[in-house]
Amino acid sequence: MRVAATALLGMATASVAAAPTKIDAVVVPVPAFEGDGRIVEKRPCNFFFNNYDSWLSFVRDRHARRGDPFDEWAFRAAFPPSAFRALVGGREVECLQITYLSDSLKVGGYVVRPRGHAAAMKPLVIFNRGGNRSFGQLVFANLVNFARWSQEGFVVLASQYRGGTGSEGNDEFGGADVDDVMNLFGVARELGGIDMRNVFMQGESRGGLMTYLALLRGAPVNAAVIVGGPTDLSPEADPRPEMQALYRELMPNFDADPGTALRARCVLDFADRLNVPLLILHGGADWRVDPQHALALAQRLQALQRPYELLVYAGDDHGLSRNAEDGWRRTVKWFWQHMK
Repeated sequence: MRVAATALLGMATASVAAAPTKIDAVVVPVPAFEGDGRIVEKRPCNFFFNNYDSWLSFVRDRHARRGDPFDEWAFRAAFPPSAFRALVGGREVECLQITYLSDSLKVGGYVVRPRGHAAAMKPLVIFNRGGNRSFGQLVFANLVNFARWSQEGFVVLASQYRGGTGSEGNDEFGGADVDDVMNLFGVARELGGIDMRNVFMQGESRGGLMTYLALLRGAPVNAAVIVGGPTDLSPEADPRPEMQALYRELMPNFDADPGTALRARCVLDFADRLNVPLLILHGGADWRVDPQHALALAQRLQALQRPYELLVYAGDDHGLSRNAEDGWRRTVKWFWQHMK
């Protein structure tokens, strides 16, 4: 197994190459409750913008009201007009807002897929969002990004998670809500037109944690990409008092036994059970999730000789706003590289 470490263009990179693997059958996770993974409502997405310039003006004005700088070039690179037109025009891409069952709860989500999906089986990307409850909810910008995936030939499935917008239940920040990710496999089966031998997962921020936990649960994916994901929620790894207050609010029984709650979500403790190829992307100036989270996991994976690639973008932020295009291209390449 080849091991390499290099430095390139302001990015710290390291990787372990994966040996070829052969999977003869796809095992879809067994739902905990009857009906889990079943779609109970499906409707076309509603869009608030009918042309790219009106959306761009809205975003520019919002940044101005907040006093935040707006990099139009980076925005156009991350959300190209072609993806906007594919989504809003509806000729290339179909967007559906869905409600599905997870632990018998009604959970909201989205499906974005190429038109003519029944003509050929398409690979799937399960996207796990960041934030908690309504903060970080899936919005129009996410749908444009999903349309970009569909232009590459992928179906995209994404959940708002329980406790989020349009969803029942309570957000547990990596507890029972991981079922909301696992039950998307059932949703994919019901939708049809999806090649279940070619399923991938991407998680951003808290969604990175959800991805790691889904992999721990045996999510049958070929490869995964993590952007700005935490790997250790302990006060030592993340001393921000607001995060510990959030965990106390969301995680069941946190006050009674915080150690158990945090260890159950400590990716470093189960690194040896992460067997799918991982592309880990992180901003070197990320103040929300310190890049040490990614580096610590990479060290574990390196010692275990697990297949992974790590890129730390020097000076970039939590959302990789300076390197969105590079991160996108590397992610697409990573998934195609692990296509069966």
